[in-house]
Amino acid sequence: MEALIFDNDTVKVHRLYPCFGSMLYKVSKKDYKNDDFFDKSIECIDVDSYETARCAGHTSMDEQPTADAAIGVRKHLGGGRFSKPAMMIVELRMDYETGKNLSGSNMSDKIKHTNELLGMDTIMHGTCYFVFRNNVIQVVRSRFDSLKKEYKGLKKSEAVSTYEFDQLVKSSECYPYQYENDPKEIKAQLLNSLEKDGVGGFFDTVIFWIDKARNYKYRHNLDEYQGIVDVVRLVWVSFRKGQGAQLQDDDELYAEMAEEDNPELEDGNVQA
Repeated sequence: MEALIFDNDTVKVHRLYPCFGSMLYKVSKKDYKNDDFFDKSIECIDVDSYETARCAGHTSMDEQPTADAAIGVRKHLGGGRFSKPAMMIVELRMDYETGKNLSGSNMSDKIKHTNELLGMDTIMHGTCYFVFRNNVIQVVRSRFDSLKKEYKGLKKSEAVSTYEFDQLVKSSECYPYQYENDPKEIKAQLLNSLEKDGVGGFFDTVIFWIDKARNYKYRHNLDEYQGIVDVVRLVWVSFRKGQGAQLQDDDELYAEMAEEDNPELEDGNVQA
């Protein structure tokens, strides 16, 4: 099973959010008042409520089947990296005790119409999830997988239990960023270059790491960029206040030029 995080910012910028934004657990409470499902931080679009409001007052417009909600998600790519955000359809089926009453055509229609309501310009996650209770998932999944073979509209959908959904969709805090370049090793390398290679070698090492940090920034890995910059800045500022406060003229000029050309070295927001 893929690893996802919920992304509330994606939900908040959707055109339906101002009127039909909600929390996933609140949507579930409408039908399952005595149960507590889902992380209470997950925001969503209440698609059912939108469809009801859209058809209200129009005698010629019958409500069509829709999924319960759509949430924002990102794929976890490993090492604390995440994909671009997308909206994901979630249908709540915690009232089912067997798979016999599952309708392939109804579920397919829900997916199709929900996609239409969310809009063609909405980037959608590749899989839709139908959520069932833990004690029936094995029986239901067997029937669900059979229907997927019969109905093309269900091909990119999965049946999961409430427990599996909680394991599938987590907070980003569950996946802390893992640095490719250990900040502690960078600091040790900088200090070692100053001790063994003198000021000139230290300057070269500082610029090496700033350039490397920028390469990560150009590749949109801002976590790695910031991790490198923070430790280089910390060591640089410490140097300038200590040994670097009494540099020879040529070295002082070089240090000032380095600071002018590399704003990352500016003394500000230094994290210990």
